[in-house]
Amino acid sequence: PNVDIWDNEFSLIQDDCLEVDCAAVLWGIWGNRFRDSYVGISLAPAKLGPVYLFKNQYTNIHKDELTGRGIGSVIKAGANSDARVYVFHESVFSPKAMGGTNWIVNGATGRNPDFLAWDNSIFVSRYIEDGFTSRYHGDYNLLYTTDPSRFIGGTGGANSLAQWQQATGQELHSLQVDPGYLSPPGDLTPSWVNMGTPGPLLGMDVSYFEQALGYAGAAPDMGAIEVGGLPSPPIARLVAVP
Repeated sequence: PNVDIWDNEFSLIQDDCLEVDCAAVLWGIWGNRFRDSYVGISLAPAKLGPVYLFKNQYTNIHKDELTGRGIGSVIKAGANSDARVYVFHESVFSPKAMGGTNWIVNGATGRNPDFLAWDNSIFVSRYIEDGFTSRYHGDYNLLYTTDPSRFIGGTGGANSLAQWQQATGQELHSLQVDPGYLSPPGDLTPSWVNMGTPGPLLGMDVSYFEQALGYAGAAPDMGAIEVGGLPSPPIARLVAVP
């Protein structure tokens, strides 16, 4: 199988916006916009992979503020998810301090110790994740949380990026700063774009992936919006000529 889902708008969904709860062989989910829903993308479970999530934008993914319904997870990883999942250049704005948990990744178990890799992304959330310390690799991200009492939630959590780096060796080149999104719930454009200059350059080129996306300058920008780069990956089209 080969499934591509791109350039869609998902909103006001009282469950998972997308469910990749299957073998998930060579799935690509890119250039989509998710907002005002309980869960962005469910991988519960994604069994085989690989799965690629890139240049998606997520706004206000959280529990119901009145009833507490929903999970409130941008990415939901279920039990026994063994696929390899690559998360590149995502932008998240889900800062609710009340009425929602807003985890980036909900906890999961499985046989693959390298289940999830996320890089070159921007996350603004109440806190980052819950109990997912051993099955992911992350670096060159911009991470900002609105809950001052915690940075990484759940078991084995941390109160700051520095504490998380020291404890796990993860996110060694990441930044803990507010990206200053311009006008949520519109496009999640960091404020540096409005100033006419690129944001923090990462020095993180994911080779084949970045070559397909294109970028300006010495290294790709964090998040879904690249200054001067291609707006979206090229699309291969099959044309039948009689």
